[in-house]
Amino acid sequence: IMPDGQIVRDSKVVYVQPTRDLNITVEPDKATYRPGEDAVIRFQVTDQRGRSVPSALGLIIVDESVYALQEMQPGLEKAYFTLEKELLEPKYEIEFGPAITFEDMVKVRELEERRQTAAKVLLAKAEPPTKFAWQVNPAQARREKLDERLDKLSAALYDYAQKKPVGQLDPATKRWGYQPDLLTKLVKETDLKRADTLDPWGNPFGLDELGQVRAEVKFDNLSRLLAAQGLNKIYGALAQFKSREERRTKERTDPWTFPDDILDKLVEAKLVKKSDLIDPWGQPYVLTRLDKPNPTHYYTAQLRFYEVRSCGPDMVKGTADDVTNPYEMPLFEHRRRFVAFGRGRMLGADMAVMEGAMPMMAVAREEKAMGAAASAQEAPGAKPVVVREFFPETLLFQPSLITDDRGRAEQRVKMADSITTWRLTASASSLLGLLGSTTKGVTVFQDFFIDIDLPVSLTQGDQVHIPVAVYNYLKSRQRVRLVMDKGDWFQALGDTERTMDIGPGDVTVVYFPIAARQVGAHKLTVTGYGEKMSDAIRREIEVAPDGKEALVTFSGRLAKDVRETILIPDSAIDGASKIFVKVYPGVFSQVVEGVDKILQMPNGCFEQTSSTTYPNILVLDYMKRTRQETPELRMKAEQYINLGYQRLLTFEVQGGGFSWFGDKPANKILTAWGVTEFHDMAKVFEIDENVIRRTQAWLVQQQQQDGSWKPDEHYLHAESWGRIQNSNLLATAYIANALLESAYAGSDKAKRESVKRGLDYLVSKREDARDAYTLAFMLNCLASAATMDAAQPRALDEVIARLLDMKKEKGEHVWWESSVATVTHSHGPSAAIETTALVALGLIKCQREHAVVNKALGWLISQKDPNGTWHGTQATILVFKALLGSLTRQGEKVNAQVAIRVGDREEQIAITPENHDVLRLVDFKDQTRKGKNDVSIRVTGLSAVPGTAQAGEGNVMYQIVGRCYLPWPKFEMPVSPPLSIDVDYDRTSLKKDDTVTCRVRVASNLPGTCKMIMVDLGIPPGFSVLTDGLTAAVEKKTIQRFDMTGRQLMIYLEELTFGKPVEFSYQMKAKYPIRAQSPASTVYKYYNPEERATAKPVEIAVVQ
Repeated sequence: IMPDGQIVRDSKVVYVQPTRDLNITVEPDKATYRPGEDAVIRFQVTDQRGRSVPSALGLIIVDESVYALQEMQPGLEKAYFTLEKELLEPKYEIEFGPAITFEDMVKVRELEERRQTAAKVLLAKAEPPTKFAWQVNPAQARREKLDERLDKLSAALYDYAQKKPVGQLDPATKRWGYQPDLLTKLVKETDLKRADTLDPWGNPFGLDELGQVRAEVKFDNLSRLLAAQGLNKIYGALAQFKSREERRTKERTDPWTFPDDILDKLVEAKLVKKSDLIDPWGQPYVLTRLDKPNPTHYYTAQLRFYEVRSCGPDMVKGTADDVTNPYEMPLFEHRRRFVAFGRGRMLGADMAVMEGAMPMMAVAREEKAMGAAASAQEAPGAKPVVVREFFPETLLFQPSLITDDRGRAEQRVKMADSITTWRLTASASSLLGLLGSTTKGVTVFQDFFIDIDLPVSLTQGDQVHIPVAVYNYLKSRQRVRLVMDKGDWFQALGDTERTMDIGPGDVTVVYFPIAARQVGAHKLTVTGYGEKMSDAIRREIEVAPDGKEALVTFSGRLAKDVRETILIPDSAIDGASKIFVKVYPGVFSQVVEGVDKILQMPNGCFEQTSSTTYPNILVLDYMKRTRQETPELRMKAEQYINLGYQRLLTFEVQGGGFSWFGDKPANKILTAWGVTEFHDMAKVFEIDENVIRRTQAWLVQQQQQDGSWKPDEHYLHAESWGRIQNSNLLATAYIANALLESAYAGSDKAKRESVKRGLDYLVSKREDARDAYTLAFMLNCLASAATMDAAQPRALDEVIARLLDMKKEKGEHVWWESSVATVTHSHGPSAAIETTALVALGLIKCQREHAVVNKALGWLISQKDPNGTWHGTQATILVFKALLGSLTRQGEKVNAQVAIRVGDREEQIAITPENHDVLRLVDFKDQTRKGKNDVSIRVTGLSAVPGTAQAGEGNVMYQIVGRCYLPWPKFEMPVSPPLSIDVDYDRTSLKKDDTVTCRVRVASNLPGTCKMIMVDLGIPPGFSVLTDGLTAAVEKKTIQRFDMTGRQLMIYLEELTFGKPVEFSYQMKAKYPIRAQSPASTVYKYYNPEERATAKPVEIAVVQ
């Protein structure tokens, strides 16, 4: 308080390390493990005073080498939960102190002055939390108490149900439910207290009623979960039984066969108990020998002729309620919740032990163990060598390991075959919200081992010297005989055995030359027989066909039976052809597949990045609106959205707007697309709203006096739209629609006036619109304006009428073609897809012409490419919007039986409302033949066309894809392709560790300028790319960007002008001797991928 009475106040945010953090002690039972060895890791959780704290632990064990690619730090949870709101609003960055981050400061106890200054800047936006009048919220406290009681009851029920029956059949209703006295039994036979079985008003919980609140407690769900676990136990016992037999007899068979009384023998062998053979409905599990292999074998391929089945609650085999899948994900989601309640799977009063957290990893390990020793035996009577072949990056992911009351727990894990140090990261949280985390190294090692350094893939005909590294850390010298197993997929070009003497602590390399012959995924096994210690290793490699891929696809609605024929030419490469069929139970499953596939597309520029982010936004918004959202789905979607959001901001141009690669000047059309996405993103994910506001403001600043917007001259929109009578019309419709969809107008009078001027311009100039693409944007703009006082119903009716006159129609399909290039410079088929999707979306917005919309959606679905997308990112996103928009108007109800036949094999698929969002893919590679291949799809129980005699309801779609490879000499290249590419190596014969220079020249053979060009360069196997030349090309603006994968080098070009080819070069280093072909190199238009050119592979020889 100043002398004059004025009050001056200041405050500062200080991040204080909580004194009540949890400490986690991690103690493996051994300092070093051997590959494949069983490990027991013990955990003790205490507070800062050393007192035990019961907690939930989250564990992940990852190969240490993975962290060299992306660092993962423990200890950030406490910072997130204490400063979550503030951290979601990044406003400042540090320029003077590089490498100082908030995470760094949280992990240390004391900060030097420079870091204290950094902390002040990073926390400048954080505000102290508001204090509430109540220190405890009564309603929340009551709810937490009730949840705690329900957790105990649920956990006790789950534990009890694994030991004794809990259900009974009501003879009157013929329905299964819980035993009436089950609560009493739980109190008597478990540690559940009577108070835990009472609701807040003192009345006993009704278990059947409780199932309405908690899905996992519902009897139907719990019983099916227990049945699935029973299947898993029996499959595992069968595998163990056969494994023992094969080790005893030293004979291995594939597939396995069992005697008729095998289930009794499992009991005799003490692999299962007699009660394990009875399902939750009191009936025995049924083991059936199949006449043909089950393509969805659940445990190991060697069991593919056997099926274990529970007949379900109706106790009749072969009906819809049978349980056959031991890994049905919804059931194991219920199991995860039971475990998370705090007592699931706890053994004993003092120690919690979790096993089987990852059943599929155990399956892989079991498959690996079976027969591996036999395959690595040197000779009859010799000691078998276990083959190492299981090399996961993640060894364990255990989201919920619950300690006992003393804060102790154990985790059992079988080590993988990797010789490495695993990093165990543990996070703990208590019921009171205390957090803690730690890391621990877990070492797997043996004194003698070998390793194979295989390339990512080979091309058929490649010759490569396979390098085998030999490590001898024994204290003495030993003689080693290396043996490479012979395989039918390759030809050995030299000896398959080598003998050497290796000294103590020495490492050496031996090469085995081979030539790849058969296409497909194959395994290579090498065994090192030592005098004192031996080792064997098996690695996988893919051999690609030496030819050009050829694809054919058919898509549509399953309104009736479908018959198609796929012709595989006689010249097709043997073993490389495949036919597969996809069945989509509904529209949403189409989008789900596309979300996955679009992530595999290049994403180097603003539009591509936005399009790989947009699907997650659309799906999350749809799931939220239809109340199907789950925490797991939201977490995964938000992860992708956050990555995309952060990357999109890097394309913002100083002064406003966005451009393709973040360089000036900004692009109005691209910025309009971005502001629409940011607005949709804000519905499901917290972002900086100022990004939307300043981007909208920048767009409005570009508006002309007459209300229009001009095309972007720098980005060729002015050139490509130059033949349009009024090119301002398309740009205005696009930008005005973006402002309307991003809620720019609102209640602000000035903003509404700006949008109204744009609408008035469109209405006054609507006669100038001559193409369907421009009218489609006008339709969307006028449809969006219908909700504000600027609505123009007469103009809207006129635009719809003109579009209906322009439509193309054939059978049950309707589509529109565009006579102008789109905003992403696509034309032809891609432009037709974008235009049709825009028209469908506009009609859906204004709820008009439903029959036309359905036919347009049917055509869009028929245009899906074999990869599951619509050729380019822009077209794919617009189709997604139209498909999901149709779901807001009509829900998806699906009931159908689908039979697919190719050759001698038929597959049956049952579609229900419960799995309507699941894509089904059936692979018929084993039935694919050269010549004609007939494919038939028969559907029953479905009514997709009004008036049919079939019963049911729904909208099922299909896609048939045929793929083969044609040898290069017989593949007819276009006489005059629109683009051309030349790839030249300065030499094709070199030595190991030499470098080779690759010169690339791409050109456009058509007048004008092409935008957004992708160059896909194949990297020869056994070479690593040196990026100095590429980095220099980016700095000189010769290329805009480059990305690398294991086999590809992706180059981004913003434009390619006729008569001005682009040339650049880069170097590669030879890692080991090889004679191989580089994968084919391709140049194509990103938004018109059918316009492309391919350079044939180049053969390169590397000698020692």
